Amino acid sequence: MEPLAREIRHLLVQSSEYNTESVDYFRLMMRLRERRRDKTRFGLRLAVTPSTGEWETVRLPAAVFPLYRVVRLIRLIGRTVGAGF
Repeated sequence: MEPLAREIRHLLVQSSEYNTESVDYFRLMMRLRERRRDKTRFGLRLAVTPSTGEWETVRLPAAVFPLYRVVRLIRLIGRTVGAGF
């Protein structure tokens, strides 16, 4: 069995819940993409798609809802800088 398949099997057996906000989750999702183009699209979508974290951190009026993408980018940059990268 390939290492990636073994890892997925282990995750399925060990837990009913997986932290979809963790770095490990995003690394796994990236590894599941085969083509560079798919990995790039996934990374870009991850970078600009707001989540509940952005909605809870900053309250914006409905008229400027698209600005949550900017909030997302700022938060990701802050995490990256804060992590020492």
